[in-house]
Amino acid sequence: MKRTELPAHFRKLLRRVPYVTIATVCEDGRPWNTPVVGYFDERLNLYWASWSRNMHSKNIASHPAVFVVVYDTSWPLGTGQALYMQMAAKKLISKKDIAQAKLIYLDRFGEDGRHEAFSGMCPRRLYKARPLKMWSNGDGMQGTHFVDVRRPIFA
Repeated sequence: MKRTELPAHFRKLLRRVPYVTIATVCEDGRPWNTPVVGYFDERLNLYWASWSRNMHSKNIASHPAVFVVVYDTSWPLGTGQALYMQMAAKKLISKKDIAQAKLIYLDRFGEDGRHEAFSGMCPRRLYKARPLKMWSNGDGMQGTHFVDVRRPIFA
């Protein structure tokens, strides 16, 4: 799916909100959830930078399946929109992949000039997650009771 195929309010969400949460699985099966600054390309691939020694980075090295949520906490209670994404993640290694990712990922933290960003001696690396399935949140009813439901965007 292309970004342009999303409803307008979700395209706006992805432009406005730089924070996403990435859920990973630890080697012993424990869940791990991490907020990161991430940017999406036109094919809805997610890019972010992390230290390879962070728990979520270690988890991705052994279990590339991740779950990502993008939501705007500034909306009034009960009116927010969110995107839920099942994704496959990886650390980018090749110079070509890193160069392409840099065009999407806006490195606002800068580098100190002692090393090439995201390679060599730089402790931070760029990561990419490819979307596999996507849902949005919605309102539903179970009998006479309100429930929060997930509506498939693509599967």
